[in-house]
Amino acid sequence: MSNKWFAIIIALALIGVAALGVWFLKTPTEEFQQEQENGQENGIGQENGGNPSGENENGTQMVRIETRINQEGSALDVRIVPTEILEDSRCPEDVTCVWAGTVKIRALLTSGLGTANQVFELGQPITTEAEIVTLVAVEPGALSEPAIPQSAYRFIFEISKR
Repeated sequence: MSNKWFAIIIALALIGVAALGVWFLKTPTEEFQQEQENGQENGIGQENGGNPSGENENGTQMVRIETRINQEGSALDVRIVPTEILEDSRCPEDVTCVWAGTVKIRALLTSGLGTANQVFELGQPITTEAEIVTLVAVEPGALSEPAIPQSAYRFIFEISKR
């Protein structure tokens, strides 16, 4: 009987961890939607991306930008052009999942050191000599059906000086 209770406790713990993962992954997107609802511009290809520039926890300048496939977004002397969606394994909003999934995209990243093809993964920062660039949100949220056309994806990046 103790093995049964142990298995139940482990299962509940895994569900709790998965729920926290989904919540943390959705937090930047929800913040961005709140900014949108407050009447700020969508910022596609513009500095600030609908989010006022501010400072990160280190006291350095930070800006959010929004872009789409083959559309440039720029801020703080950094240009980003997403070129390809490599993976979208996010848990669909209409399904309960154990794992939250992720998004990986290929993008051209141009900074003071030149241009490079980079693979961005949702929530994982990429560091250059002078900046930190993070893909913080991807819209629309995943659905089980129909598939999201590449032209419908919006990518929100956070750029901060080091």
